[in-house]
Amino acid sequence: MEAPPVGVRATRKWSDFRAYTSAFGFVAATILLIAELSARIQRSVPWKFPSVPVRIRIGLLRHPFTLRLFTSDVWVLRQTFFERHYRDVESAGPNAFVIDLGANIGSYAALVLSNHEDARVVCVEPDPANAAIAGRNVARYGPRAKVFATAIWNEPVALRIERFGAALEWGIRVRPCVGDEIPDMTAITIGEILEREGRDRIDVLKVDIEGAEEQLFAGELPWLDAVERVAIEVHGPDAQRTVELALDPDTWSRQSQGEIDLFSRTTRPQVSNR
Repeated sequence: MEAPPVGVRATRKWSDFRAYTSAFGFVAATILLIAELSARIQRSVPWKFPSVPVRIRIGLLRHPFTLRLFTSDVWVLRQTFFERHYRDVESAGPNAFVIDLGANIGSYAALVLSNHEDARVVCVEPDPANAAIAGRNVARYGPRAKVFATAIWNEPVALRIERFGAALEWGIRVRPCVGDEIPDMTAITIGEILEREGRDRIDVLKVDIEGAEEQLFAGELPWLDAVERVAIEVHGPDAQRTVELALDPDTWSRQSQGEIDLFSRTTRPQVSNR
């Protein structure tokens, strides 16, 4: 596809800058525009620039947030803080327990932690560099947040990371090891998270795991009765069928916001108090 003329692109960027400024202020808008430019430059060259951490203040958050130039971080921030894909689950309620699968650099987790002082969030992120930045971002909220630098699966299998290039850090995938491959990690399960955290209820399960939702929602799902809401980005028709089979309309209502499907429980099983 042929790129738009320079004048058209400049007009779009000026429009974005004005919208960013209105939403976040001049300084944050400038940082976001520079971050977008750096990501586009990285995508267009065959070598990798070193990522550069930059702190930004977003009015939606209680604390400054760190993103990296020359990475896809800016697109994550745009979706979470500007386009507000998770608008309906940004506030998970008082004393909420949230599991953020595919947490990337912790943008959704920071929103939840900012909205309720007693909310707790467990982040799961398989990319070590992403997980390190997520840890830095949620550390400012104290012991209410935790980051597991691993991937979610429906059993504790050995996994390998698949990467697709620079400035595509938000799109890594994991797969089971084949043959004698050395694993990058051993997957964690939702049941294991609940056991570690001493919880029997999940107020929001946020899922953006680049296709692994097909495995996560397959087979028996003993943990699903503990979940109140699922905010999920589904990748591909096979995963879509698996998720829809698990989250059937007799038990779950469904609505969409951007790329996110929000499933809310309408029939609640009897569970014990937290």
